[in-house]
Amino acid sequence: MNIEQLQRFLVVAECLNFTAAAERLYIGQSTISRQIASLEQELGVVLLIRGPRSVELTKAGEVLYREGTKLLQHMDRVRDRVIEAGKGVDGKLRIATVPAYFSSLNAISLRLMETYPNLKLRLSYSKYLNVCQDIEMGGADIGVSYSFLDPLDERYESIALEPSRFYVVCRRDHPLTVGHENGIYQDELRDTDIIFGRNSMLMMSNPQPYRGDPQIPEAADDRSMEGDLVTLQHSDQIMILPGCSIQATHNNLAAIPILDEHLLHQVILFYRRDSISSTTQRFLEIVHSYLEAQNAGR
Repeated sequence: MNIEQLQRFLVVAECLNFTAAAERLYIGQSTISRQIASLEQELGVVLLIRGPRSVELTKAGEVLYREGTKLLQHMDRVRDRVIEAGKGVDGKLRIATVPAYFSSLNAISLRLMETYPNLKLRLSYSKYLNVCQDIEMGGADIGVSYSFLDPLDERYESIALEPSRFYVVCRRDHPLTVGHENGIYQDELRDTDIIFGRNSMLMMSNPQPYRGDPQIPEAADDRSMEGDLVTLQHSDQIMILPGCSIQATHNNLAAIPILDEHLLHQVILFYRRDSISSTTQRFLEIVHSYLEAQNAGR
């Protein structure tokens, strides 16, 4: 099995369709089909169950997809570290965060780019589990999330960046806005229809850390936060969001802080202890410098 065979198998495994995979790779469908058949013959196992319009991974195919993805990403890390060793900090840093605006991360990123102008910084936004999976598989160096979503894994190191609290997001003329200009308590939301975020506060007392190997891609959920925000403007429903996640909400929606002290949490940065590159180390030095300056200014 060579790298080209593995790369092409992974594309087929992601597309679950030979035609789509061939289009992505800019090669003929018959060519990629022959290469997968040759790979199966070499390994002595069936990797794909071929159907008239799509394919399905066998158990052996799932293992090759999972382990092959790790292998290619490990090769990328090796390449990046070799480049870093030869060029200093002319490499790249990949940060994956949950969808939100973190003022501390923004300030740290600006300081990083000013200090190391040749360093390439890539920011991506995804669901919490995908952020953890990106770090686990080597697709990201740093993750940013909330303390109630801390991976709680001894392989990870976490650093608190800034405090945060939950907010109720609703129409400006929603009944909850009357008498709650300065905030609201969780018990006052018992009979309210929560369209998004009902489980967020429960995570505070019952966190569900990321565990396990990367999963086979599944069909995307069509529901979006943007759609829920539009729904809010025409209903008595509410959303519960961390403060950093309400920066991009519509101007005609109200944001009411939830005052319960036990629901206060932190924005955290986390990374794998066993995969710190020289570029990541320099980033962490800037993080600690920034936090020391913030603490000294209080």
